[in-house]
Amino acid sequence: MNAKSARIVAVVAALLFAGSALATTTYTDNFTGASSSLNWKALDYACLTAGNGSGSIPACAQYHDSVGNGALRLTPAQNDQTGAILSDFSFPSSQGMQVTFTTYTYGGNYGGTAHDGADGISFFLTDGSKPLPDTAGALGGSLGYSCSNV
Repeated sequence: MNAKSARIVAVVAALLFAGSALATTTYTDNFTGASSSLNWKALDYACLTAGNGSGSIPACAQYHDSVGNGALRLTPAQNDQTGAILSDFSFPSSQGMQVTFTTYTYGGNYGGTAHDGADGISFFLTDGSKPLPDTAGALGGSLGYSCSNV
């Protein structure tokens, strides 16, 4: 990652980036509405449960929450799924940053004879001067940033 700019690759509810001791630039997206407030690139199964399809993150096909009560859903409750959102905007990283986000998980004992749930979630930064990928990466324990175990 270069010191000039970075991109966020994750589920992020509120982002606070320190520009200097006196000024702070704030990026906020809570994902509860009909569309996202920031420009994201959604990969694979990522969708908004209250989405209407008008924003950069598509509406979930099978999950419909009321506007204001929605969430960002990364994957459906099925085996071998992957999903991510990538910030389609960059920001200066030379002054440091503070990131705050809230996650909710459920159905962790879903499917399979071992009753195994999801493998986890990852948050990472990439070089903002590079192009965004078109897929979230390998499935399962690879958490979208490693090669597949197969």
